[in-house]
Amino acid sequence: MLGEKQKLKHIEGIRGLAAIIVVLHHYTLAFYPALNFGDTSQAHIGNGSLELLMANTPINLIYNGGFAVCIFFILSGYVLSNSYHQTNNPKILIQYAIKRYFRLLVPVSASIIIAYVFIKIGFMHNSNLGAVTKTNDWLSTAFDHDRGILAVIKNIFVDVFFFKDNQYNPVLWTMTYELLGSFLIFAFLLLIHPFKYKMSLFIGLILVLFFTDNNFYAAFILGVVLNKYVIQQQAEDNMMVIPEWLIVLILFVGIYFCSYPLAIDVNHTIYGFITFSFLLNYEFYHVIGSFFVMFVILHSEKLKTILSGKTMRYIGKISFSFYLLHFIILCSFSCYLFSLFYSKCHYNLAVLLACLCSLPLIGISAMFYYQWFDKSGIKLSEKVLRLFIKTEQP
Repeated sequence: MLGEKQKLKHIEGIRGLAAIIVVLHHYTLAFYPALNFGDTSQAHIGNGSLELLMANTPINLIYNGGFAVCIFFILSGYVLSNSYHQTNNPKILIQYAIKRYFRLLVPVSASIIIAYVFIKIGFMHNSNLGAVTKTNDWLSTAFDHDRGILAVIKNIFVDVFFFKDNQYNPVLWTMTYELLGSFLIFAFLLLIHPFKYKMSLFIGLILVLFFTDNNFYAAFILGVVLNKYVIQQQAEDNMMVIPEWLIVLILFVGIYFCSYPLAIDVNHTIYGFITFSFLLNYEFYHVIGSFFVMFVILHSEKLKTILSGKTMRYIGKISFSFYLLHFIILCSFSCYLFSLFYSKCHYNLAVLLACLCSLPLIGISAMFYYQWFDKSGIKLSEKVLRLFIKTEQP
């Protein structure tokens, strides 16, 4: 049987692809908001018909950040439960729980400190661009907080992880879900460990989470279910053969749900007939769609081979760094360049030039950030675990 790392190569590739989508999502939100909201008053290309078409069809999957975040959460559930499902050893869950906070702390805190320094030295250039980019209520308000160093310290250790306080780096709203979602996985797997038949318990928890509007936490548990299913199939050395037509159908349904738009009025789009008054939350559709897409990938050797390529795997490896840095670079370097170019050329060309200059910077910065901070977070979590294990020994 292949080793765990070998099996998870395509998972790294999926994570890398999701990271790219998140970056594209925030750049389109900043400079082409109509692509996300389907509001022609925010258009920058002609009369807005092209942007409206992209916003309200599966084309938006290219930059659909909601879908990408759900993929991240499902992947977390998949990866964090993998060793447990392979070994059926509950001690692994306790060890993961001990490490999780410290694993996230170093890279997250470093991004907050970088953003805070940029704010203090006046290197954030987004505040005056809202009117130009037609994103007054979003772009202009990012990084407009400065409550002092004590507030920053509290934000680093407490608020960002437990209260979704993302005032010093807007992308960090996901960290509360990452930490608490991880603890939910560990606690639930420990709780149901003695039971032989667990699938009904998983389904029950998922339904409770959906009915209580905790869609993102449901994504974590769906990831666990996917991993349990795959590990069982591998243990039996008999991966379920699903007809190709059914795989294609599941993929199309997944894409359809994943691309559910942020549009102001979806009733007049192809998504209208799955829109209900009691379910006006795109998160649910993105979670379900992401689950279907992941299911298809796990049953497609071609897709797994593509996603296991060296480039995609490397992007996946640095994806957390990519994620933490890109919005800071967007609101500082990218907005600065856009202002510079916009004073000399057309809006769309200014955006293009700013993006072409910024994306390589994000990639290079993420490479160094991974080496300096992300790896440091991993090392710190291992040291903390060894400290706990040492204190428990007689």
